Amino acid sequence: MTRLSRDGPVLTIAMQSGQAEQVARVLNQRQLPWATALDPRGEMSRQLGFKAVPAFVVVDADGHLRAATVGYTSEIGMRLRLWWARLM
Repeated sequence: MTRLSRDGPVLTIAMQSGQAEQVARVLNQRQLPWATALDPRGEMSRQLGFKAVPAFVVVDADGHLRAATVGYTSEIGMRLRLWWARLM
């Protein structure tokens, strides 16, 4: 995710990960450069149909969901999904 965030915007969602201060502290301690939204009850994830983590979602510039996967995804797998989304 860190390498991807150097090439474009990345937003992570912290599901049931504690208060905003706790999440910010962990991001800071680990020097993670991306923005993070909080989903304290897992509502966003449920709305998207995710029942497991990690999940990776590609959303295009118009807000359309272009790709989604659950479980480990390699960097090349993520980059290929981003490339494909740009073609759409």
